[in-house]
Amino acid sequence: MLFESEGWFSSGGPVGEPDEQFRPGDIDPASAVLIGDVGVGWDEPFALDFRTSLPNPSVIQFHFSRSRWIQIAPTIESFVEVLQM
Repeated sequence: MLFESEGWFSSGGPVGEPDEQFRPGDIDPASAVLIGDVGVGWDEPFALDFRTSLPNPSVIQFHFSRSRWIQIAPTIESFVEVLQM
């Protein structure tokens, strides 16, 4: 069963706050593909962040401890390379 979070997607702009130390800090639902749900009991979801590049987005992950979206790979290609090790 899929969890729908219409409020998250209809926010009209970035969710969270930009953070120079833990970039990007926020996520823009209109420019991201969320991998995972944002419902009750959600873990630390990943997302493809297309704000950096349409053909090769960065990969970000939500970290509860910092309450921020943090880039874990500068491109999807680099993320896949790490997974194939």
